[in-house]
Amino acid sequence: MDRQIAACPTIIFKPCIIVLAGPPLHGKSTVASALAKQSNLHMVDVDAVKARYFSDLTAEKLDSTEKAYQLMSEEVVALIAQSQPIIVSATFSRKEFKEPFLHMFRSNKTRIFFLRVDSLDCIISRI
Repeated sequence: MDRQIAACPTIIFKPCIIVLAGPPLHGKSTVASALAKQSNLHMVDVDAVKARYFSDLTAEKLDSTEKAYQLMSEEVVALIAQSQPIIVSATFSRKEFKEPFLHMFRSNKTRIFFLRVDSLDCIISRI
């Protein structure tokens, strides 16, 4: 996949948010990273945010996940304030994580593309 993407010309996006959401291990971060490398998209990944801010992810997992989504949202807000295009990789498995995130950007008319990554084939291939 990297070779195919490397052969593509650089893609320039206008300020927007592209969200890749779905179950773990479906390749969201891989696709987001590849797109970010080949474009002007700034990648924000909830797992990277967790790793940066929380050393022990097993302790109080829900609290750290909730905080990671808050911190991720703050990063996205800062990038949007700079008129940067962003690609976000996160599961958004809980409504209380997804709804405030989407509402925050709908209310200021930021273009947001929410792409759900679900594939039974992907799940089966990883088992």
